[in-house]
Formats: sequence, C-alpha cells, structure tokens
Amino acid sequence: MLWLVLVESVLLALAGGAIGVLLSFPFTRMLAGALRRSPAAAFAYNFRVPLSSVAAALAASVVVGAISGVVPAIRAARLSVATVLRQTV
Repeated sequence: MLWLVLVESVLLALAGGAIGVLLSFPFTRMLAGALRRSPAAAFAYNFRVPLSSVAAALAASVVVGAISGVVPAIRAARLSVATVLRQTV
C-alpha cells in the first residue's frame, strides 16, 4: 500500500510537470514575439527554453511528488484495507 500511494503521488506530480513544460513552449514563443516589438528586441532572439531547464523542471516535479507523497503513503500503510472499505461503504 505504501508504494501504491507514493507512486501515484509521483505520477501525478510528473503529469503536472509535463503539462507545465508543454505549455511553456507556446508561452515562450508568445513572449518572444511580444519582445520583438519592444525595445528589448535583441534579447528576444535568444529567448528559448533549453533542454536542461526542461529536465530540471521534470526532475523537480518528481522530487516534489515523492516528498509530498511520503506522509500520505505512511498513513495509508498503517491502515487495514478491510477497515477502510467498511468505513467508506
């Protein structure tokens, strides 16, 4: 039961991180387009999302998911499945 809750927490955090990374690309393009029409136009041509930032964001999502899932996983491991099912029905 411990691993089930912990893996679920990590997968949910990884999914959220992946959605955030995927959304960063169109927003980066929009920001670079807006900057091209501003006095900071020289900066806009170098405005990209490096692969190392993508990897760091996904790794941070996994770490946060693991850390935030530890306490619920420990609590779930202490419970009896039969007792929990009787309480919820």
